Amino acid sequence: IIQQLYQTLMVKDYQKAWKIGMDNPSVATRILCAALEKLPNGREAFDIAALESASNETNVFKSKNAYINLNSTIAPLLGLFGTISGMVGAFNSMAFSGAVGDPSKLAGDIGEALITTYAGLVIAIPGLCAYYLLGNRIKTIMEYVQGRLTMLFGEVDFDNIPADQVIVTKEARMAYLGGGKAGPVGRSCAIRGTRGTPSVRS
Repeated sequence: IIQQLYQTLMVKDYQKAWKIGMDNPSVATRILCAALEKLPNGREAFDIAALESASNETNVFKSKNAYINLNSTIAPLLGLFGTISGMVGAFNSMAFSGAVGDPSKLAGDIGEALITTYAGLVIAIPGLCAYYLLGNRIKTIMEYVQGRLTMLFGEVDFDNIPADQVIVTKEARMAYLGGGKAGPVGRSCAIRGTRGTPSVRS
């Protein structure tokens, strides 16, 4: 897909590049399409749209990975809660059931304390490892995407964008947002950007 986009951008067919990206959704194509939609508004609008989209894509992965960190943090606390519960039971047995000289009466409560602590650590240790491994993986992927997008953006000729350049029509965008397939990119009811404020042309 990156190769197709690169070849399309080399010939300055931005409409086709947008359609290829929308037909093949991924982190890179979603960022590219968001930026291309702002291309008629100039370089600054293009860059801002790309940065905002990249931030959103990164946050999606970080939010999902945060749940692993949450479970890894809570698990030892639940284990500690069970440990305290077991020790309270053991002291109650000693105080009210005469278990001072009978270890068998303390075994159940002590076992509860140890099992919950063990279970909490079993969850937390691999969970923390997974959290940091996936975090590094996300960073590596986003750096890779950034490199490919930099290559693609280098083919955009910002100095020769026509004032009436149409990247995507309202119908095309609505078709994709509605889950359908857009037809050819045309000029009917097109969203037309200028270097200033975007306008709508029927």
